[in-house]
Amino acid sequence: MDITARLLHWAQAKPTALAITDDQRTLTYGELAGAALSAAHDISRLTDRPYVGIGLPTCVAFPCSFFGIVAAGKAAMPINFLFTPELLAYAVRDSGIDTIITSRQFQKMFEGLVPKLVFVEDATPRKVDFTPPKAAPDDPAMLVYTSGTSADPKGVILTHKNLVRNVESAAERYDYGEGDVTLGVLPLFHVFASTCTMLLPLLRGGRAVYQPRFLPQKFLAAVPAHRITTVFAVPAMYRMVLRTPDAGQTDMSSVKYCVSGGEALGEGIARQFQQIFGKPLLEGYGMTEASPVVAINPIDAPVPGSVGLPLDWAEVKLMADDDREATIWAEGEIWLRGDCVMKGYHNNPAATAATITPDGWLRTGDIGRIDAKGYLFITGRKKELIISGGENISPVEIENVIAGHPAVAEVGVVAMPDESRGEVPKAYVVLRPDAKCTEKDILDYCRERLPRVKQPRVVQFLKEMPRSPAGKILRRLLGK
Repeated sequence: MDITARLLHWAQAKPTALAITDDQRTLTYGELAGAALSAAHDISRLTDRPYVGIGLPTCVAFPCSFFGIVAAGKAAMPINFLFTPELLAYAVRDSGIDTIITSRQFQKMFEGLVPKLVFVEDATPRKVDFTPPKAAPDDPAMLVYTSGTSADPKGVILTHKNLVRNVESAAERYDYGEGDVTLGVLPLFHVFASTCTMLLPLLRGGRAVYQPRFLPQKFLAAVPAHRITTVFAVPAMYRMVLRTPDAGQTDMSSVKYCVSGGEALGEGIARQFQQIFGKPLLEGYGMTEASPVVAINPIDAPVPGSVGLPLDWAEVKLMADDDREATIWAEGEIWLRGDCVMKGYHNNPAATAATITPDGWLRTGDIGRIDAKGYLFITGRKKELIISGGENISPVEIENVIAGHPAVAEVGVVAMPDESRGEVPKAYVVLRPDAKCTEKDILDYCRERLPRVKQPRVVQFLKEMPRSPAGKILRRLLGK
């Protein structure tokens, strides 16, 4: 369960094998391990704090810094550089870090936040006499601040055991190994990316290819150029790829599968992806507090509309409002237990106690169903439920219906105040390019497909949806 030991294993087993590539350079496993140990040597002398920040884009320097911090016996704190200045200052203050490894392009952002900035441009990896301390399974390896879907971000403490177990479970589901090449386009400060596009390839002897900025044409060009086998991205990215002219002419023969996470995928996107590229687009489900992958659709038996089968680490149950376990197909809050559940929230024992039960169950706040074969379906967020006249309404159910309208590109549904019912649904819609559609068209469409209580009362059109850095629609910002 020691992350550093896993990396050093591959550096010894195949030192000249390619490990990571970005637009500027490529490192072998031997070079990556050397850079990590060199960084660890310096970090151990630079700070005595338990956490060290990383403020970098998706590039080779990120895993070099991450493994260096962990090899120094500390935990890495990936910094969401898309946070507002207020949230960024809060996360830095709450974490207690005094050092950030960053690039000079972010110098102004981080100046004054911590006393020590270490610029990767100044790094000169060298052979050092440094022996990494052995990590215990429950030692923190990463401190991840939630991306702001709630008002106050919380620092999630993930251990060596949490992360390694998540990697091994995902690798087993997809038979991920040394021959695999992963395309990384998500920001590495997000745990979906750091686990699936950094730790998964590099702890399994594969290769990671990074792009610091997502551009659909560049994404498509990288697939044949690097013989990409696996992709992890969010639905918004796949939608942009599908809209790219001549996308279907891309040589995708090396690809085994693509995985979507972060928010609901929509059956239409998965179906279109399969039609154009002849490759499966598999929906999964995860959360930061679970390291993060909880469930993924298997390649040989995906179920449209579901997020797949839970990984082998996860014990899953659904809890109804009466605190009884929900039966098959009955809706309830998803509870998780197992090796990948976080150690807790940093500096926040009250929030930890409210989220993790005394017997180890993580209350996710997500609402879902499980079918007779064990497939998990996400139907909404407990905190986002619309309560209309005593009826609990999931925004996701309404969104799935509206998303089926041919003019609709994206949709988000939230509650709006109503004098008679307390709350009623309101829909925010982004239209497809050149599509023509009125509020009445959407409302009529919903009347034919939804019970009256679930029909939106108002439809408002937007040019784009407010999103988190991970690409998730921020419902709490709709209408603000």
